[in-house]
Amino acid sequence: MLNRKNLALFFTLLIFLLTMSPVAMADGTATLEISKTVYVGGKEIKPGLYGVLWKSGGAQAEVTFKLYGKLTITVPVKITENDKKFDNTVMTVAPDSSGKEALQTIRFGGKKTQLEF
Repeated sequence: MLNRKNLALFFTLLIFLLTMSPVAMADGTATLEISKTVYVGGKEIKPGLYGVLWKSGGAQAEVTFKLYGKLTITVPVKITENDKKFDNTVMTVAPDSSGKEALQTIRFGGKKTQLEF
């Protein structure tokens, strides 16, 4: 059963996905629930359900995290493709040189894509 908060989140994500440009959708999109504050490229990402968009352009690749359809951050990323689809979405986190929990990789369930930060 959906409560108001989940229903509002569902519609927010639906609107977000429907309004993304075709260019942004060219490489890949997914949703990712982050349960604790992590850092990517030295930038803070607070807990929440994010739309994740990745786009490669030759040697350059970038990923954008959006919370409630609003741009949160865009950072460089290395995109790799696995031979088969991953069973589950998994993100790995490890302390960076300053001791902050830094996002290292994301593997998306049902996709072959892995993002490496």
